[in-house]
Amino acid sequence: GGGGGGGASSPGGGVLEVKCPSKPSPYTAMPYTTLPLYYMPQMQGLMHIFDREFCDLYAWTSVNGSALFRVPRDREYWAMLEEDLRRFWFEHVVPARRARAGGGADARAIASEFGPGDNSSNAKDIKARGRQLAKAAVEMRFIQEHRGL
Repeated sequence: GGGGGGGASSPGGGVLEVKCPSKPSPYTAMPYTTLPLYYMPQMQGLMHIFDREFCDLYAWTSVNGSALFRVPRDREYWAMLEEDLRRFWFEHVVPARRARAGGGADARAIASEFGPGDNSSNAKDIKARGRQLAKAAVEMRFIQEHRGL
C-alpha cells in the first residue's frame, strides 16, 4: 500500500509505505533487518509524485514485531530512474503496443522483439545508488506483545 503521511498543509513532510512480510509464512515472518533494495524505486517515486521529503517504510509482522525505515528524498536518484522509465516507455512499450495493434504478431514475438534485454542503460548506477540509500536508511525496530491471534 502507499499514501498517507503529511497532507498538503505540511510542506516537507513525508509519505508512508506499509509492507507485511509473509515469508516463509505470515505467522513466522520476521520484520526486515535492512531495507530491501527493491523498494527504493517505489519509495523515491512516491516522494516525487507526492512532493515529499522523506518516506517511511513500515514492515509489520503479525507476531514478530515491526521495523520502520526512514529514507530521504534523492532527486538525483529519481532523475536516473525517470530517464530509464522514459526510455523503456518510448523504446519498448509504445513500439510493442503499435505492433500488437497492427495484428499479425503474437505476444511472445512482440516480447522478444521489444523487450528491454540486458542493456537497460544505467541500471548499474541506479542499483548502486539505491544500495547507498538503503544502507543509509534510519531503522527503528518495534517488538509487540504477543497476545494471541
